[in-house]
Amino acid sequence: MTVLSFAVPVALWAAVLMRAPAARRDGRKRLLWVALTGLAIYATLDLPSVAVTVDGVATETTNLSHLIKYLVALVAAVAAYEVVRHGYFPPKVASKGWRRRVMATAAFAAVLVPLFILSPVREQQTDSLVATYSSAPTMAAFLSIFYLAMGTILGSIVRHTIWYCQQLPHGSLRTSMAIIAAGAGFGLVFVAFQLALVALTPAFPATVATVAPSPLGAFMLTACLALIALGTGWRLITGRAVDEWLTALGGYRDLRQLWRDLHDVVPSISLEDALSRDGDGRATLRRRGSRLVGRHELRLRYRRRVVEILDGELALRPYVSEEAVRAAHEATRTSAVSEGRRSATAQRAVLEVARRRRARGEQPIASTSRPRSPAATTFEEEAERLLAIARSRSDGLKLADLIDHPEPSTTIAR
Repeated sequence: MTVLSFAVPVALWAAVLMRAPAARRDGRKRLLWVALTGLAIYATLDLPSVAVTVDGVATETTNLSHLIKYLVALVAAVAAYEVVRHGYFPPKVASKGWRRRVMATAAFAAVLVPLFILSPVREQQTDSLVATYSSAPTMAAFLSIFYLAMGTILGSIVRHTIWYCQQLPHGSLRTSMAIIAAGAGFGLVFVAFQLALVALTPAFPATVATVAPSPLGAFMLTACLALIALGTGWRLITGRAVDEWLTALGGYRDLRQLWRDLHDVVPSISLEDALSRDGDGRATLRRRGSRLVGRHELRLRYRRRVVEILDGELALRPYVSEEAVRAAHEATRTSAVSEGRRSATAQRAVLEVARRRRARGEQPIASTSRPRSPAATTFEEEAERLLAIARSRSDGLKLADLIDHPEPSTTIAR
């Protein structure tokens, strides 16, 4: 037994204890705590010494630890799915149908328990049900139903979590969710591996009995549990300094293309400073000497980039017409752009139209009232607005193609 086999359940129980105070106050965090508790129990029962002790208590079912382990894994997966739903859907939509999902989980458990009891699990204690008992029809049905249910849940968790990460700003929360998604991905691969072994058992029983207890399956399961434990505790482990560094680094990179688009037509936005830049506007974030760019220096560059983009917006404002703003918002309402991204996409389209007009040399639009960007009260809010605009570049350019109507008569002779 390796040190890692003990480290995973210890890390999960530590996460359970750290999350316990918050679980009492918040329903969503309570679901996360339930999921972590289930995973901690699963990882603990996966230890051979603990499994032997639990199995020794039972008189009728020799492999009772496996039944407990599978049931708590199912509950943990459902709880984790509910947590992810609250990040993926609006609150009312996320909560819709939760009773039905609880009843479905109970129904699965009601089917699994009799199948397990009817299987020949009393013959000998085993570390792998797939390797020892999957040739029995009732055990094959038990394993197939369990892993199909787990695969469906884990697949939804991976899909929703990846989407959730894409909507989050750079920082420890996004990193945490990405790590959890990677853990769920390893779990999905492990489930597919186990289902393949169950399916191959009738044709190749000897091969399955050899492969099932192999280190490959143990590695995938350990990676799944370890990454989920790391992801849930990431924000507590890294602290505020790492969070600020990740936020600045991710935001700085995400704004690079928007900065370049504006700099192409308004070169004056580039502020004179002592920080080096390469040819396309990227600050040199590589190693300089023996150190990486520090947190404070990176934050300074990030803030400077935001200010330069705001200066570019201001310079292009004379080229923004009220008709273009109305057309952009109308186009987003009739397009496939999601409701939460419509405002940013419309702003990106209007900004692109203004950029093109200036690049073509058209005259500024004569208007007494210029459309303004939504007001922001803090730097963080302004940065988030610009990041949303930057991430909407692809849809914004498509909309700009629809609403941009060049006027040759207003072009300045060059």
